[in-house]
Amino acid sequence: MIPYHISFNTIEGEVFWVDIGLSKFDKPFFDHVIEDHISILEAGHKTLTTSTETLLNSALLLPAVPPSGFVFHVSRCGSTLLSNALQQIKGATVISEAGILNTLFQSYLLSNSLADTQFSKDKVKQFIQSVVTLLGHSQSECDRLFIKFSSWNILFLPLIREIWPDVPIAFAFRDPFQVVESLIRAKPGWSNLFLNPELVSAMLRINKKEVATWAYIDFIVNILSGIYNAGQALEHNALFIHYSEDKVLHIKQLFDHFNVSAEENEWAAIRSGCNIYSKDPNRSSHYLQNVMVSSFVLNERVMSLIKTKLWEDYMKLKSFVSV
Repeated sequence: MIPYHISFNTIEGEVFWVDIGLSKFDKPFFDHVIEDHISILEAGHKTLTTSTETLLNSALLLPAVPPSGFVFHVSRCGSTLLSNALQQIKGATVISEAGILNTLFQSYLLSNSLADTQFSKDKVKQFIQSVVTLLGHSQSECDRLFIKFSSWNILFLPLIREIWPDVPIAFAFRDPFQVVESLIRAKPGWSNLFLNPELVSAMLRINKKEVATWAYIDFIVNILSGIYNAGQALEHNALFIHYSEDKVLHIKQLFDHFNVSAEENEWAAIRSGCNIYSKDPNRSSHYLQNVMVSSFVLNERVMSLIKTKLWEDYMKLKSFVSV
């Protein structure tokens, strides 16, 4: 069984587990794997609810699984294509934007602002390490473990680096005009943060009263501003990947940075995947090249926000890209 959700609505906290059998983490997102199994529980798949102490104790029985690489990103910039490519490598396990890690980051931030001793820094580090260890050991062939974080998780980089100080990092980013247009056309998974001004205030260190006055587009641009800015603080040896249509080049750069080698059959699967919409869990939707930015979507106010809050940081990130 693997932990897939954690809740702190009770004093002891609760961890939710599901039996995925021998299933691989072979979907674009970790939660896709979980959804597949939760939806067919009637067919015999099992679930379990325990305390958080059970999570910690279960992980202590196993050797730690040190990650081999982290993928951070700004959203809508090709990062899912990168993590899908890593999935094709024999012996590689990819934890992609796991909801349980997102919950831990959010809960830590809110409880920390309330001086909640249940969520001390040491405690949340133990939770994160335990989840990663258990997920790694759930895969029969886990020679190398990679984590693709949700975009806003980079705001917790100092905490992540306290756990794993030396893991190589890749940061994928893109022209903010294209990113914002995409996020307006189709809301991201993290759009639900818009409903929690207290959390956003703590994440971005902006007064909660100001956050509460934001329209949705203000929320999007300010979250992106935090992400673009945090990307600049990455170590000098991080790999910066600027989105383009040359997908295979980006994948080769990522593999070189993470010291990953691919066999010919794996490269064939990777190249084939470049023609598929990367976020489709069924791997059946054909990839469509991005259209030009629409002035209808990006009106004058939106374009002004991008220019004033995102463009300078974006250009700094571009200067970090190795030619």
